[in-house]
Amino acid sequence: MKRLVKILFGLAALVFVLIACGGTWLLFYSRDLPDIEHLSDFAPPIPKQVTDACLDRPVAAVPLDQIGSNLRTAARTVGVDLNRNGALRSLFSQLPRATVSTQIARTLFCNSRDRMLTRHFKELRTAIQLDRRFSKEDLLAIYLNRVYLGESGIGVENASQALFHKSSSNLTTAEAALVAGLIRSPTRDSPFRHPDRALARRNEVLEAMVAAGVLPPAEAQSAMSAPLLD
Repeated sequence: MKRLVKILFGLAALVFVLIACGGTWLLFYSRDLPDIEHLSDFAPPIPKQVTDACLDRPVAAVPLDQIGSNLRTAARTVGVDLNRNGALRSLFSQLPRATVSTQIARTLFCNSRDRMLTRHFKELRTAIQLDRRFSKEDLLAIYLNRVYLGESGIGVENASQALFHKSSSNLTTAEAALVAGLIRSPTRDSPFRHPDRALARRNEVLEAMVAAGVLPPAEAQSAMSAPLLD
């Protein structure tokens, strides 16, 4: 009986030590998390120019409802690999909100030298803060306004200007599909470096839109015949 009591006491002490060490570790690595307040600039009530803190480049941020309807439809329909696992999943309707938060959080640790486990923990902590601080619509606006699209710039509005010299609100279906397709792999699918891949990716987005029932097949066929860039 005494031996059993000693064993139970030892296990309780071990659990206590583990909890204490874990709590200390959590508190230590919860320090120095990035300031997320400035991200509200990427979900503005009116269009504005902001500066990306990591890349130190200007970004044309627009409210979510002013991002072109064609582009919003394409982005909601197209499979976006936010988890970098190759799976085609809908960015807004199928992925949990936390995944968008996590992807935003990743971009905030641009110069981090933390080890992988530490960085992942900090990203998760930051994602939780993002979920608490911002609404679902704001998070979507932040993501679309801050997503890195390679040579096309940061954010879908900048990409629209760089690729087609027009606002996202004026993009055709084919143009919107090209911009939305860049989200998955902006370098690999760059229309400047790899036009063949970019064309294939754009048409893949258009096919996904048809499959989702948001684009008539005839309109998709017409869009597929459009030039990649004017």
